Amino acid sequence: MIKSFFPFLALFVAILASSCSSVNKLAVDSSSSLFLEFSDAIKEQDNVELVKEALGSNLLSMESLLRVSEGNKNLLAALTKTYVTYASLINETEMMEEAFVNLKAEKAKKQAIINYSKAINYGLKYLTQYEVTYENLTNKLNESQGIVLLLDQKLSDKKINHEVVFFTAQALMALSVLKKDETTFSSQEALGKAMLNWSCLKNASIEYGACQIFHGLDSKYAKEVFSQAIENHPHNWFIRTIYIQSYLIPQKDEEGFKAQMNQMALLADEFSDEQVFSSIARKKPEWMMESRLRLYQAIAIKRYEILKQYKAQIF
Repeated sequence: MIKSFFPFLALFVAILASSCSSVNKLAVDSSSSLFLEFSDAIKEQDNVELVKEALGSNLLSMESLLRVSEGNKNLLAALTKTYVTYASLINETEMMEEAFVNLKAEKAKKQAIINYSKAINYGLKYLTQYEVTYENLTNKLNESQGIVLLLDQKLSDKKINHEVVFFTAQALMALSVLKKDETTFSSQEALGKAMLNWSCLKNASIEYGACQIFHGLDSKYAKEVFSQAIENHPHNWFIRTIYIQSYLIPQKDEEGFKAQMNQMALLADEFSDEQVFSSIARKKPEWMMESRLRLYQAIAIKRYEILKQYKAQIF
């Protein structure tokens, strides 16, 4: 999908550059659903380095196309989702290694802040198409069920709306953590939580257990919530690494850490075997049945390898 998509994308942008503005807009509007599909299809890839390159190129291309068709909802949704994917999976994984080696430059953190900020801007531009502005949202924040009622009133019950609200909320919450030294970001975290709750009420299975991840991060019953999330989504190994990072390590639960790391070691071996060609026929493991978890699985392996490398600094 990815390899076939980029030659088309490059050709498409080149054709637009030589066409008149009205034709350009028509072409973008008629094909913008492809870019929205790409924001999901990229998650079928198991090569983290290839994904990193692909995401960057595709973001630049989509931004160029958005200048041709400002307000295009599919492009705005795709940009919101893709920037959050880049920040949460690529940048934040690189941040782990920066933290362990104590890199003062914090290059990955700076990139994460930029990418989450981009996601918020595009997500809000999408919502503005439905008369949901940042000012509207913040004004409703202190009202009982204010955010829920506003979003229910303005947004139809479509998957794309649920996803844009979810990813915008994720970006707001992540940015509030990354910029936690600045008090102005505390209200953004509250807004992010309220928007996240709305999207998870609409679609509890969004992003293969993501709602349970965020619930676990914000609950005194985190261990129980994460355990249930792992049971409900056994093939989303990313949940395991978030559980390790956000709960087991801070709680100094060495036994739980070892149990999850042992499980990840087995999965990493299976994953590596499946990435390499073999002439020997073998039964595909169950985790391969859910193709759009592949990137989450690859990132989970990457995080496991970082945790394994720096284990001596953890316990």
